[in-house]
Amino acid sequence: MTSKRINILAVNNNQEEVKYIQKYEDHEKISVFHVGTGFEAISVLNKYEFDAVLIDLNITDIDTEELLYTIRETLQINWPPISITASPGHEAKIEKLLNIGVYGYIIKPFTILNLKSTINQIKQSNILNKQTHIEKENLKHEAKELHKIFKHSPVAMLTADAQARITNLNSQAESFLNIESKSVIGKLAGDTIKCIHALKQPESCGTYSHCKKCGLRTAIEETLVSKQPIKKRLAEFETIHNNYHRKLYLKISTIFYDHNDSKVLLILDDITMDYRYRNKLEQLNTRLYQQSVKLRSLTTELLKKNDALEASEAKIKAIFNLANVGISLTDKDGKYKFFNTWWAEKLGYTPKELKQLTNLDITANAHKIKTQKYFVELLQGIRKAYRMEKQYVKKDGSLFWAELSVSGIQNKDKTEGIVGIVADITDKKRAQQEIEEKNTILKEHIDTKDRFISILAHDLKNPFSTILNFSDLLNTNFNIYNDSEKKNFINLIYTSSHKAFQLLESLLKWSRAQKNATPFSPVKTNMLDLLNEILNLEDENIEQKNLHIKNYVLKPIYTYSDIDMIAVVMRNLISNAIKFTPQNGLISIDIQADGEKIKVSIADSGIGMSQKIKENLFNVSETRSHADTNGKKGSGFGLLLAAEFIQKHEGEIWVDSKQGEGSTFYFTLPLYKAQEKEKKQKNHI
Repeated sequence: MTSKRINILAVNNNQEEVKYIQKYEDHEKISVFHVGTGFEAISVLNKYEFDAVLIDLNITDIDTEELLYTIRETLQINWPPISITASPGHEAKIEKLLNIGVYGYIIKPFTILNLKSTINQIKQSNILNKQTHIEKENLKHEAKELHKIFKHSPVAMLTADAQARITNLNSQAESFLNIESKSVIGKLAGDTIKCIHALKQPESCGTYSHCKKCGLRTAIEETLVSKQPIKKRLAEFETIHNNYHRKLYLKISTIFYDHNDSKVLLILDDITMDYRYRNKLEQLNTRLYQQSVKLRSLTTELLKKNDALEASEAKIKAIFNLANVGISLTDKDGKYKFFNTWWAEKLGYTPKELKQLTNLDITANAHKIKTQKYFVELLQGIRKAYRMEKQYVKKDGSLFWAELSVSGIQNKDKTEGIVGIVADITDKKRAQQEIEEKNTILKEHIDTKDRFISILAHDLKNPFSTILNFSDLLNTNFNIYNDSEKKNFINLIYTSSHKAFQLLESLLKWSRAQKNATPFSPVKTNMLDLLNEILNLEDENIEQKNLHIKNYVLKPIYTYSDIDMIAVVMRNLISNAIKFTPQNGLISIDIQADGEKIKVSIADSGIGMSQKIKENLFNVSETRSHADTNGKKGSGFGLLLAAEFIQKHEGEIWVDSKQGEGSTFYFTLPLYKAQEKEKKQKNHI
């Protein structure tokens, strides 16, 4: 590999000395350009770049010290290195020039050794100086970009000293505080946010007992002491806003960033409306997942000294990349120029890949039109900033919800770039959806309850009306009626009371089942014994109608069930079959094993039911009284209770029926053998 030639400007009015140096151009891989005067050197250096300058002390048109000053200060050329060639006897002059910036010197007459030594030194110096120059220029450029982002960030940022005096703030802070920066610089923090205590007297912020608990002051003091950042600390303030008293809620984040002047960077997030909204949600016993927004800041000042540039850049980059939000800078075409680590990792792209994309490339299709509209309005000056909720598309194609805050970087009324801050609000959206779903369910429950109460009131009204009417007749005309009439009235009162009692008892059992207040104690249950017991209890009702009972259950069959609950189910279904079957009718009962369950069927040749009644038979909001063969109406709560008890056994209940042809009710229960097998498997595991 061939190395690059070193370009040297020789400022010397002695042609022989210059020619001596030029003899070694090819051997030392240098190119020597010659001018005879200092003014010629100034002109050439103003137009061209060189890797080194050799100035002879014998030039006569300008003093060497003045020439050096002109090159460094007037032309603002900080490199290449400048060396001196001089005859013996000028040691004092050389020493003075070395103290004011001369890199080296050669004592004439020239020798090949001192010439080579100087050229090698120039080569090494040139390499180091160029690298240092490039690095410093890059640091300055990046620092300027970061400063732009800070100044135009849509997040309110301020800096304060140890006395809580404001030393700087960005445009968003000016907007948030409704005050210009020049009128707030140097003011105390309490005056800046218009704290009601600080406004009592000038410069009184920090002098009251309340100030010891002030969120801003404590945050500043703790940060200065610990040198550690504070993240999203909630603080409450009593302030004056538009001549009205109001509470201000802020989330305060801090960063200690200036070791020399002990300054603190404050990031203020106004969550007053969010705080009120959150309190309202808490009253509904629903909590939103807290939006994760941590750092939204960049450092605000550039250090003036060259030796502090690297340290400042490192601090700014650390803050920028530690932020738990996406921070980016795009150009007028929406193409990414600058972004932090969080944003690239969130999207799943490498930095190189993300720089090839625009904001629309990673926007979900449903939000592209709105995003483009707001972006164009920002560029046209119609908007200065905007905030929106939207979905982004990751590299793997998955979507996530985010809140985007955007503002433009203005230069002479023109938008040069766009600053965006993106916070992931997926948890917030999920919580909002849960709230909407629960509100819908709650509304359905309330509607059901209202309809249920209406049905209950209707079913209780008739028996109580009968009781009240006949009681009133007996009370008013007791002596008028004979014993037979009185007995008839008392029988009607008893029948109505019994009906109301049965309704209330069924309602109580159903209510307990709804609230899981009914004990559930499944045991081995002999369904044949239970069936025979219930048929014996209903024997009188069966004989009154001369009904024929066809019992297909001839041998014991066992279920794993709560015997009291299943007895209620069987009594209700058999009682209903008797009520709705006419004289001389047929009732068939069968119980069969069906895999790991048993299926019970109770069929009657009664009046049946319509399709509409059948569809809403087990729906509490649609329950209605239906007349049996004797014209008597039931409440329908027996079927609701049966359905609840079957569900507790993880079984099913349904009906097949046609109007005028009878009905068959079915339900399933766990087979006892299957239950025992499952227990053994669990114990084995």
